[in-house]
Amino acid sequence: MLSFWLSTLATNKMPIWASLQKTLEELREMEKDIDRKNEEVAAIVKMQAAEIAELEATLKKEKKLRKGYADAMEAIRLRERERQRQIESGNDPSASKRTARLKELVAYWKEQAEKKQKHIGEEVVDDDKTEEV
Repeated sequence: MLSFWLSTLATNKMPIWASLQKTLEELREMEKDIDRKNEEVAAIVKMQAAEIAELEATLKKEKKLRKGYADAMEAIRLRERERQRQIESGNDPSASKRTARLKELVAYWKEQAEKKQKHIGEEVVDDDKTEEV
């Protein structure tokens, strides 16, 4: 009965039927376009999720490195602070070595200065020349 009614409707109302079928085809094409665009968006979202995961892993590594560097710098500060305390209190073991070396250098410089002063005014004179100017 339904098929009879549809065929009757198709013969009597041909322009309406054609219009409905055309609209139905357009809707099916739109549905295909929407499905294709949804697939593209899903692929983009999946790719971005992978990039985000990679960036998070890189960020985690960078945080570990930064923490390691900060810890190393703090350790250096503490060692330097302790070294300054030793120097101020006079318990620095390397201070006596530095002081001895400094004394040696001062003595050497004084000796060199005395040698230069001894030779001032002394000139070498050839046998054929006189010392008079």
